[in-house]
Amino acid sequence: MPFLSNLNAESTGRQYRKVLVLNLFLNFGIVLAVVLPLVLLAHFIMSAYGPGFEKGTSVLRALAFSAVLVAVNRVVGQAIISKGKMWIGFTFNALWAIALLTTASILLHKGYGALGLAYATLIAYILHTVWQSAYLSAVLSREGNALVSQKARSGLR
Repeated sequence: MPFLSNLNAESTGRQYRKVLVLNLFLNFGIVLAVVLPLVLLAHFIMSAYGPGFEKGTSVLRALAFSAVLVAVNRVVGQAIISKGKMWIGFTFNALWAIALLTTASILLHKGYGALGLAYATLIAYILHTVWQSAYLSAVLSREGNALVSQKARSGLR
């Protein structure tokens, strides 16, 4: 995050985007490398705890996929903070909490238990990823357009 903040203040938008994208892919790739074996071996992992735990295979898989989204959202969240948009970040986190609590309440009421909580977590993180990414993309696009416009004006003088 300090590196992104520094780049935001001192560099071109291209350098900032390059570091941000690299950070996103690194986090996504590392977490995915850990999560894929968990997902593929979820049945064996859960059965190792005993026959009653085999039903938790879907819970483990949903939470493993949620971990991938958590890794992506941490990077996007840090980028939003590095842009000085703390209140936007707060709002997105509040919306995430509302989505989680609402979805969990509905799924628990329908009797899904632990699987409902895992799915609520996954759904909330999917929504969080969508709105945070859309916002950051719009901010970066707007800044890129402003930079191109500024360069064009200075080139005309």
